[in-house]
Amino acid sequence: MTMERVLLVEDDLVQADAIAYALEREGYGVIRAETGPEALRRAKEHPIDLVILDLGLPGLDGFEVCRWLRQTSSVPILVLTARDAEEDLLRAFSLGADDYLTKPFRYREMLARLRALLRHSKRMSPPEEGHYQLGRLKLNLEGHEASLDDRLLPLTPAEFRILVRLVQERGHVLSCRTLLQDALGYDASEAEAREIVRVHIWRLRNKMGCTPADPEYIHNVRGIGYTIHTHFASK
Repeated sequence: MTMERVLLVEDDLVQADAIAYALEREGYGVIRAETGPEALRRAKEHPIDLVILDLGLPGLDGFEVCRWLRQTSSVPILVLTARDAEEDLLRAFSLGADDYLTKPFRYREMLARLRALLRHSKRMSPPEEGHYQLGRLKLNLEGHEASLDDRLLPLTPAEFRILVRLVQERGHVLSCRTLLQDALGYDASEAEAREIVRVHIWRLRNKMGCTPADPEYIHNVRGIGYTIHTHFASK
């Protein structure tokens, strides 16, 4: 079995040592970086399966590292930071982070979230059909690809999973908590889930050329959650 590799980007050496120890004890390979520029070099030099990313980095902050990683890769990104302000969480998700955990944290929770991200990035239980078509939107479940007018959409793993889940439950309204649970593999309060999913939906709509006023595909049912248009045909 191939060892899964985690890029650990953390400038606090004591914290980095503790996280690396917890990861290695669970059988993960750890590649370490202490600065933003070093993280980008490591990501270019090594095949990685997941990134654990601090935000307060020297040289280049974690937000910029997240932006660069998401532009060049679909690798899952778990932000691990002391910043607990809502604007930081929303900014990280808007740049493509898949999960956000604030310090201090429980290592068991960190490992559980990491495993969920890896599990969802490597396999998803697709329905019997491997391809879907919804108007101009096409989904390839096996290839984890979405396209609109035959133009590939640069979706993050979390965005793709949310879109697939909406399609799988077409005609039904899914709560934000359900979408977060299915897409990222962990539970959260309804309020927290609402904010996280809202950012992912906003990014999805932007990439699809839609707006909240003219969503075309993804509709918000106020106070309940989201649904996708029922005009649907499998291909």
